[in-house]
Amino acid sequence: MTLEEEFLGPLDKAAKKRDKARKKTEKQREKRRLIREEKEREAERERERKREEEKRQAEEKRRQEYEEKRKEEPPETPLDTEPFRGVSMKEIPILTQDELNELSRTYREDESTSFNFDSLPQIYTEPEAPAQELSEEVLTPFSYTELDDLIVEPRIMQVGPEHLTMDRLRELLSADKHIRLGPGEYEIDFTFKILKGTTLELEANTTIYFGETASLTIEGTLRAISHSDKTPIQLRPKNQRWGNLSIIGYGASESILKNVFIHGGSGRKVSMTLGGGLYIKNSDPTIESCIIAENHADHGGGIYIDSADPKIIDTYISNNRAEKDGGGMHCSYCDSRLYKVLFEGNRAGGLGGGICLQSASLTLDDCGIQENQAQKGGGIAVLMCSPKIIGTVVSENTAHETGGGIYVTRSSSPEIQEEYVTDNYPNNID
Repeated sequence: MTLEEEFLGPLDKAAKKRDKARKKTEKQREKRRLIREEKEREAERERERKREEEKRQAEEKRRQEYEEKRKEEPPETPLDTEPFRGVSMKEIPILTQDELNELSRTYREDESTSFNFDSLPQIYTEPEAPAQELSEEVLTPFSYTELDDLIVEPRIMQVGPEHLTMDRLRELLSADKHIRLGPGEYEIDFTFKILKGTTLELEANTTIYFGETASLTIEGTLRAISHSDKTPIQLRPKNQRWGNLSIIGYGASESILKNVFIHGGSGRKVSMTLGGGLYIKNSDPTIESCIIAENHADHGGGIYIDSADPKIIDTYISNNRAEKDGGGMHCSYCDSRLYKVLFEGNRAGGLGGGICLQSASLTLDDCGIQENQAQKGGGIAVLMCSPKIIGTVVSENTAHETGGGIYVTRSSSPEIQEEYVTDNYPNNID
């Protein structure tokens, strides 16, 4: 196996598993949709039968009331009136020729037998206005000359592939507030921090290899955007493990990750490791079309979210491991919406193999939670919160104790569409 094949292997493997999981989830969702629609049609037919029966009973009641009323009323007597006799021809006056001539004399000028039509009422017709010539004014394109003078582009420091040392990064940061890493491979052996007010831009087809103790912390803005999953941006270890990507503070809320592959992270060290691949605190970044795979930490093997509301869309979270809670993701004090996010093959030694929600008003919309494992809550663990789990397939998850699909504590009241929670072991919801 070549070095290139060795490094591309995890990404290709994760992408194939993601595509397979998507198809499986859609198949299960389609099956549930057909069952739900059949139930809705049957319910509608039952409602229609009830409406017809109520209508028939109302008609019968009106008919009976009418019959009873007719029996109580006296018979009607015909009115004693004269029949209509019409108009006699004798009542219509007949004019002689002389009388007709006298009536028409007002429209004559003399004794001739011809009418003078000039004396009749005339109809006034306003003459047509002369046609106005159309203006030949020519519209020219708007000139941006003055506008351009008002726009000042920040100077961007473009960096090519290289081994980024601490001194080199300090040089770049002191030279400008916007660093762009072009396509290629980079190596970092230390914790790289982007401060508030500074932007780090990663272009498509950029790969950063981190040393075992290296991490990337964003307090400013990270724009890691690729418009194709064929040219992703990759954050991965140079050897076996690295730290993680941390997005911290409201100054980092404009950060965007799109088509980013985060692999082999081991979390952010606080009192314990949090967020194997990605750690988000007090920030609201956008995560779209990403793959978070094969990371591990004490809590939140793939992602750890604390007091933050990130937007996570169309993202695949797979084969991550938490020693304690939240194999794929751990969320606390967040009000996020996860849309079309797939959790597959994640494991937790404690609660929530796929995702652990603690005091989090999260919405899982059209997601997939499948083949995850935990002690309790193989798919999802819900602790002291009331999330909305809508149109989300929770299937084939395993709990060693209880709550194979979803484990819910007594202080929680989640909104769950139970028809999507199936085939979990040892039970679906507890």
